[in-house]
Amino acid sequence: NVITFVEEYMHMGFVDAVRYLASRAGIDIPEERRDDPTGELARKDAALRALREAADFYRSVLATSDGAPARAFYTKRGFGDAIAEAFKLGAAPAAWDATMQHLLSRGFAIEHLVDAGLVITREDGKTYDRFRGRAMFAISDEAGRVVGFSARTLTDEPGVPKYVNSPQSIVFDKSRVLYGLDRAKRSITEHGAALLVEGQADVISMHQAGFTNTVASSGTSLTREQLRLVKRYAEVIVLVFDSDEAGQKAMTRGIEIGLASGFDVRCVVLPPGTDPDSLLQGGGLDEMRTLLDGAVSWLTFQTERFRGMGLLDDPV
Repeated sequence: NVITFVEEYMHMGFVDAVRYLASRAGIDIPEERRDDPTGELARKDAALRALREAADFYRSVLATSDGAPARAFYTKRGFGDAIAEAFKLGAAPAAWDATMQHLLSRGFAIEHLVDAGLVITREDGKTYDRFRGRAMFAISDEAGRVVGFSARTLTDEPGVPKYVNSPQSIVFDKSRVLYGLDRAKRSITEHGAALLVEGQADVISMHQAGFTNTVASSGTSLTREQLRLVKRYAEVIVLVFDSDEAGQKAMTRGIEIGLASGFDVRCVVLPPGTDPDSLLQGGGLDEMRTLLDGAVSWLTFQTERFRGMGLLDDPV
């Protein structure tokens, strides 16, 4: 039936499958009464509902005049409508409290929005939206529930951070979430391997190019907790990190924790000055396919990296 199909197709348990289908159909699932002396379960539920409503709101804003800068940004990156819908891409209005007012009008309380990381309260008691005038990337957990956001600036103003991310919260722990895993897990199982990249744009470009077993640590160094999620679906990880020095250092760290987690670790070395997103945007689909097919073992990668650094020039 439809529930067992979703369980097997999307690798979900029964409860998550029912919740997923209910969410798609717009049906509220009455929660079983549980002992909740601290009220934490109720807080988590309210925060998740607020985040889901916020994602829908950002999606709707994308189609308005307020969303024009974000639409232009996505178009420039080559993200089509289908991929934007699949990854819940949106736009935050520039107003200081537009998201907050929308969610309050939908019955949420300020406390729910604080728990969800959607608003900030200053010392003087003034509350305002955390995300304003930015392109919004919804971050979902393994079951497809929105647990946070990564918001990219659309201006070149000096001193403005490129990304503003959801804070650590009762529903969001960046070290335990892999961006894109909800959409990639079935493909990871089919391929027997997960492609690991660094950023959200890399994941989206890879999926749009057909490499649908791609996920990203996004906003944090790769962690053992994230690799435990991958372990449910595959024994092989392929690291496809940026070609700059920071990316190569991240590759070395990824090798170390990948081996410690029991993975067969392979590496892809991208052309100088590129990352997965820029390579694909530059028309490098065939090149990416060739690089992935020729992924080398971690030992070959490390040996060549150390050789290039001059570390193999003497016996020590």
